Amino acid sequence: MQDIKPEMTFSVDAPRIDTEESDRRLDLLHENIRKYGTVFNTVAPVTKLSGSVKRKTDKRNYI
Repeated sequence: MQDIKPEMTFSVDAPRIDTEESDRRLDLLHENIRKYGTVFNTVAPVTKLSGSVKRKTDKRNYI
């Protein structure tokens, strides 16, 4: 009997960045993550990925 391999079909992510940088700089960060990110580039060929980088507007401390 052959085991069924685990499969990831898609991933959606929206990391929140606490910064005062401009929206253009956040867009550039997202572009660089997609272009040079190790995990992104490893998973992207076999999985549908989508997401965005969001500005953290809540000033509470998160762990």
